[in-house]
Amino acid sequence: MKVKWSSNTKQSILFLAITFFLTYTCWLILASNPNLKYGTPVFMVLYLVGGFGPTISALIVMKLNKELTKDYLKRLFKWKINPLLYVLVIFIVVLICLLLVIINNKEQYKILDWYMVFPLFISMIIGGGLEELGWRGILQDSLNKEKWNIILSSLIIGIIWAFWHLPLFYINGVYQYQGNFILFFVNVIGLSLILTVLYTMSNSILLCIIFHALMNASVAMGFDVSRDNEFGLIIKTSIPLIVGSVIMLLYLIVKNRRGHIK
Repeated sequence: MKVKWSSNTKQSILFLAITFFLTYTCWLILASNPNLKYGTPVFMVLYLVGGFGPTISALIVMKLNKELTKDYLKRLFKWKINPLLYVLVIFIVVLICLLLVIINNKEQYKILDWYMVFPLFISMIIGGGLEELGWRGILQDSLNKEKWNIILSSLIIGIIWAFWHLPLFYINGVYQYQGNFILFFVNVIGLSLILTVLYTMSNSILLCIIFHALMNASVAMGFDVSRDNEFGLIIKTSIPLIVGSVIMLLYLIVKNRRGHIK
């Protein structure tokens, strides 16, 4: 029997194919060539192109589908949303950081001055936030339009998102090098739950970029755990998953009682 793929499904498959081709080509070259050192021109070009894989792929898919372009740009720059959603984003990030410090209180945190969050946030838009042009702007949006179960779509995107990072664990010089991929995987699933709710509530790619960048900035601010602190690493991993699960549950409860939140 011939399978008929919807335009949304074809769009998602094309996005993933381009994303993984770009990223894995660049990052596997780095992982297999230890002579390429972090900071050198060749290393940084390959590292950055790989990191922008989801962003580049999203832009290619958008350009190939002229009917998508107008709607995509509208979602990308959609900032006129319920102000409480911006408050929610900040609250979630602060909550995750506070829970980490409170529960893992034996860690010697070296938190930067509060005003450093602003330049770090700007830099983390480039260093992570722009991934959301693809993960939420293309993939999540396609699954939403196909009426996928929101929990299932969160898990699928979380799994794909986590494995997209996998080569980084074999590239000397980057943050993830020789880290625990299983713990990272759980962490990403938690963040995926949060981002799915944020995107579904707002239909704004911009809001997801802000959340992603703030989470990365919080780590750069010092809300992180040393590699030799096994308990701390488990806590750091568990908190986003627990918070994400609670947020997803609350969203589903409110949605079932009052309809979609706008």
